[in-house]
Amino acid sequence: MSVSLVDLNIRHAHNDQIDQGNGSWIELGYPQDSKDQLILIGKGANGLEGLSDNLPEDQVVFAILLENSSLVQLLWCPDAISGVKKARAMVHARAVASQFDVSKSLPIASTKQDLSVSQLTAQSKVEKKEDSEKHTNGALPSAEESATTVQNLDDDDDSDDDTDSIVNGYQDVNEPDQQEQQRQLEIARQKALQEEEQRVEIERKRRLEHEQRLLQEAEQKRRLEAEQQKRRELEEKRRKEIEERRKAEQEAKLRLEMEEKRRREAEEKRKQDIIRQKSLEQDRLNKLISSGQVAINGKLSALTKSGTWRRRYFELSSKALAIYKEDLSSKTPIEAIPLSKTTQIVDSYDELLIKHSIRLISQSDELFIYLDNQEAKSKLMSALQSAIKN
Repeated sequence: MSVSLVDLNIRHAHNDQIDQGNGSWIELGYPQDSKDQLILIGKGANGLEGLSDNLPEDQVVFAILLENSSLVQLLWCPDAISGVKKARAMVHARAVASQFDVSKSLPIASTKQDLSVSQLTAQSKVEKKEDSEKHTNGALPSAEESATTVQNLDDDDDSDDDTDSIVNGYQDVNEPDQQEQQRQLEIARQKALQEEEQRVEIERKRRLEHEQRLLQEAEQKRRLEAEQQKRRELEEKRRKEIEERRKAEQEAKLRLEMEEKRRREAEEKRKQDIIRQKSLEQDRLNKLISSGQVAINGKLSALTKSGTWRRRYFELSSKALAIYKEDLSSKTPIEAIPLSKTTQIVDSYDELLIKHSIRLISQSDELFIYLDNQEAKSKLMSALQSAIKN
C-alpha cells in the first residue's frame, strides 16, 4: 500500500512552518474518500500546547512540530479509532517521518494527557542527518517523489501476519530509539488485536441478535397473518352459513305460504264444489218431489215396534217415506210415514247415542232410523225437508 503526499498545500504549509521557526506545526490527515492519501488539515504555532488544542477526537492526525530547530513527528490516534486504522497509521507514520526527515518521533498518543513538554525532552536525541540544513532551508521532495510506497496492509484484515508485517515495517528513523519504538509498537499491536477481536465479537453478537430479531419478527408476522387468515376464513364461513340458513328459511317460508295458499284454494274449491253439488242435487230433488216421483232411495236401519233394528230399503217421494224389506221381496211397504208440513225431523243422537240417527215424527206415528254415514244422513234429511215444504 502506498501513501500519497502530493497535496501542494503540505509543501506551502511546511515552508511557512520553517519560516516561523520553533513552536510552529502542521497537521496531516486522511480525506473522507481515501485511505492512502494525506492532505493538510491544519497548521499553527504555540508549540505542543497549540497543537494539542487543535487535535480532533475522531480522526487520525500526523503532526510535524518544529522544536529546538528540529522536526518532531507525533502520531495522534484517539480511542475512537479502530485497531486496524491505528495499525495502518503506524505504517504510514514511517513514510511521513521519512518524507519530512524528522529528528524524532514521539510515542503514539490516544489522549491529550499523553502529550506533554517533558516527552519532548525525555526522548533520546537522535543523530541528525548530515544535511540537516535541509530543514532550515525548508526543502521538500518534488511532488513527483511525494508518493511513498510502504508495506502492504489489507484495509479490513487484522490477522497476525498483517499485524506482524506492520510491526516489522514500522521503525523509528532514529536508531537510538529502536527499542522504545519496538516496545510501543508491540503494545499498539496487542491493543489493536484486542480491540479488533472485541469489535469482531461485538459485531458477531450484534449480527446474531439482529438475525434472531428478524427471524422472530418474521415468525410473529407469519403467525399473525395465519391467525388473521384463519379468522377471515371463519368469518366468511360463518357469513355463508348465516346466508344459506336465511335463504333456506326464506325458501321454506315461501314454500309453506304457497302450500297454505294452495290448500286454502283447494279447500275453497272443494267447498264451492260441495255447495254447487248440493245446489244441483237440491234442484234435482225438488223437481222430482214436485213431480211426485221418487226423489231418493237406498238402505238404512229402522227400529221396529218390537224394539229391534232391521236393515230396510226406503223410497222418498213428496207424499211419504216408504220402508220396504231389504231384499224387496214384497212391493208393499212395511211402513209409510206420511210427510206434511207438520212432520218433524229430529237428530236423535243425543236420545239414542247412535251416530247418523234420525227421528221422524208425524201426527199419527214416529220412526227411528240411522244411516251408514254422515253424507247419507245429510242427503236424506235435506230431501225430507224439501218434501215437507212441498
